Order: sequence, then C-alpha cells, then structure tokens
Amino acid sequence: MVQSMKKSAFLVLLLTLALALAVPAAFASTNVDYVVRNATDTADSYANAYKVGSASVDTNGTTTTITFSGASYIQYLEVYDAATNTWSYATATPSGSNVSFTFEVDDFSVNKIAKIHVIVPPSETFPGYNTVHTIQFKWSV
Repeated sequence: MVQSMKKSAFLVLLLTLALALAVPAAFASTNVDYVVRNATDTADSYANAYKVGSASVDTNGTTTTITFSGASYIQYLEVYDAATNTWSYATATPSGSNVSFTFEVDDFSVNKIAKIHVIVPPSETFPGYNTVHTIQFKWSV
C-alpha cells in the first residue's frame, strides 16, 4: 500500500513538472529566419546587411517583429497586404541604434513585399541620400 502511494505521488510530481515546462513553451514566441531581397529579383537587398537577428513571431502566429540597425537612417517600413491590396506602416520601436518594426504576416510561405525609406544626411564628402526602396522578406520556413 505504501509503495503504491509513493508511486502515485511520484507520478503526480512528474506530471506537474511536465506541465510546468510545457505551458511556457506553448505561449512563447518563435523565431523565423529571413533574408531581405530586392523586390524584382532573388538578389539580397543592401538592407539585408542591416537586419539584426531573426524575426520574432508572436504566439498568435502572425504578429511579426524584425529589427534593423541604423535607426537614425530608417524613416519607416510600409508593408503590402496582398489580400486587401493595401499598404500600411509597420509599428516602429526604436532602441538605441536599432529600430524594430512590427507587422502582420498571414503566410510565411509567401514573400512579404515592403517599402523601406532611408535618409542619410549630406556631409562635406557625401551628397546625401533619400530613397524609398521596395524590398521583400523571404522567410525560411
């Protein structure tokens, strides 16, 4: 009888531990690797050199956050929604020299088209730069 109670207590403890480890994992965001490509071909965009790490996808499976260095040069990121044929600005969150952009991705098997606006102020040796580039995010899923 004592052996059976010990076995039951051990099983309850084991199940509690398994549940404690599984619950946070079920609600954790996931990372998705990606490459920033030019809009019209498969070559990497110059912007790819400024991406920081992987994309973070929220637990809802669609809210995605990407980060770029050079926050002082990047003015905005505008993403295209093919389902509604509309453009919308991604939410920007600056942090030091980086800026993170959050937007929705409904299907990671399809490249996400976006526009990134970059301004580099002129200096004595540089005439300055003010351009909107159309890019695409190719997800590694």
